[in-house]
Amino acid sequence: MGSSNQIKKIAAAKIIIAYLLITGINAGCSPVSEQPQIITPTPNAVYQMDPAIREVYEHYGGAGLFGEPISQMVEQAGNKFQFSAAALWVVDPQANPDEFVRLAPLGTSIIPPDRQDPPQPPPEQEDPYYVDGQFVYEPFRGLYDKLMGQKMVGRPLTGVRYDALTGRYEQYFENLGFYIRAGENERPGLLNYGAWLCNNQCRSPQQLNGAIQHSPTISAPFDVAAERLGREFTGEPLAMAAYGADGRMEQVFANLVLMADAYDPTNPNLVTARPIVELLGNLPAPLASDSPHPDLYFFEVNSGLGHNIPNVFKELIEQHGGFNLSGDPITELALINERIYRQCFRNLCLDYDPSAPEHLRIRPAALGVEYLKSNLRSPVQPTAETQTFSQFTIQVWETQDQVASNQEQEIWVSLSENGQPRASIQPVLFVYLPDGNQVRFDLEPSGGDGRTSIRIPPIAAANGMLIPYELCIPQGEQMFCVRQEYLILNVP
Repeated sequence: MGSSNQIKKIAAAKIIIAYLLITGINAGCSPVSEQPQIITPTPNAVYQMDPAIREVYEHYGGAGLFGEPISQMVEQAGNKFQFSAAALWVVDPQANPDEFVRLAPLGTSIIPPDRQDPPQPPPEQEDPYYVDGQFVYEPFRGLYDKLMGQKMVGRPLTGVRYDALTGRYEQYFENLGFYIRAGENERPGLLNYGAWLCNNQCRSPQQLNGAIQHSPTISAPFDVAAERLGREFTGEPLAMAAYGADGRMEQVFANLVLMADAYDPTNPNLVTARPIVELLGNLPAPLASDSPHPDLYFFEVNSGLGHNIPNVFKELIEQHGGFNLSGDPITELALINERIYRQCFRNLCLDYDPSAPEHLRIRPAALGVEYLKSNLRSPVQPTAETQTFSQFTIQVWETQDQVASNQEQEIWVSLSENGQPRASIQPVLFVYLPDGNQVRFDLEPSGGDGRTSIRIPPIAAANGMLIPYELCIPQGEQMFCVRQEYLILNVP
């Protein structure tokens, strides 16, 4: 029978070893010479924090802050390593007593050097929260102090950022990441660094508030345009590049959708923004007259009428592709909830949030998330693929058209011959993983109704990736197969 271990071929222990080899975390220790015994975790495994770590772990917040242990303890080159949801804990018997237990710098794997923020100018007066060129975001300072500051948290890799996908402010440090939800009076938490690195090779954490998504690769020709616009403007990519309903290749980002203009034979790599705003139900507002207010720019649309745009919005648009990218304005600035003002253009909307950190008060709205949801299949009944071989009919479908990368999928098959259900037939399922490997599952024999099913464990795949599979019926030396696929989608 197939099991989750068939997909979880790389254990947490192997993840740790690979990380050590790449990062050189054992600098000063003997080189990694042999691998410990590999023990593949199971989805329902319950781990306990190793006694060497437990006292420090509990003292600074335990599972309530760092998340529960999600892997077994691994010994390597005299050191011990164990994942909790938010960190990788290291026990180094050769270190000074105050560094006997420390945290590994996972942040540099999540935010590599080319994605770290440039240093900010130092303040005029000495500020203990100005650290290595970045300011610790004010709501994070209490937790930062509780965790012994840079000693435990590590140096900052970024300033405060806004994640449109989750609606939270984040700041990444070497060893830990902080987050707090925008507009909510709540205490900050820790991002799931450990779960991000260990991914599906560890037990899934119970608390998902600090989850970090694995972003898909930005495909050509969108990579050049996205780099020029900047991720703070486009947002993170949400799905792999694909062809839209009109035949044009597109890639969905959190804030907008980039589209390749395949209809321009002189410039096949021309990238523009897809006009998604009205598709998502944001109807144009009546045209307005020119306002005399000095902080507004008037964009004329027709016969002296148009829309008034705040100068700060116009400046942001001009810095990121101009009106050719944003499209013409279709609304005035309006309050959309108790704290956010919004103005929409044909291809994107801009928000103003006076409660946000100053450099994040003006930002694109997360329309890419809405677009991705609206363009998915969502039938009331499962979509089935049916094929008939001679008098033998195979019908295959999934319980869900799309699942998140931490969710199971269920595959169903219905077998009939000459219109009558066929019992006691054992199908075989082949799942094709993103790394190119193939996994086989043997289903239970079909019942009296001709049906049987199997659950596929979660698959670590980029957002928007299709997982192909084949459901096959062996008949003597022949194999009759139906090919299908389902989508991996991680959106709130």
